[in-house]
Amino acid sequence: MVLLFFIPYGAVNLPEASSLLKVSDSVFLSAINGLGALLILITVFLYKQRITQIKMGRVCVGINLILMASLFFISSSGKPASASNSYSVGAVLPIVSLLFILLAIRGIRKDEDLVRSADRIR
Repeated sequence: MVLLFFIPYGAVNLPEASSLLKVSDSVFLSAINGLGALLILITVFLYKQRITQIKMGRVCVGINLILMASLFFISSSGKPASASNSYSVGAVLPIVSLLFILLAIRGIRKDEDLVRSADRIR
């Protein structure tokens, strides 16, 4: 998610010019992206509290979905009728991030189930 601060997520192509769309151009997108990156970093260091880690992961999924919806909404709104949108690599990064967060939640849940089953055997 931090890469979105540096990589443009799209471009608006006008007949006379073209402009790149970056997260840093919008305060809202920057805040959502920064909050999501910070929560992911905090979640990594909560490895001894797996239930809390799963809950924080779900919050990160929600923030990531809000970020993706905002990226596509902001890129498509407020442009003239003659303009066209094109998305770049930066538009795929939130999708990849969402995939990795969901895989992490699944792995943490499996760890928690394994620990609970080991406690039951004792």
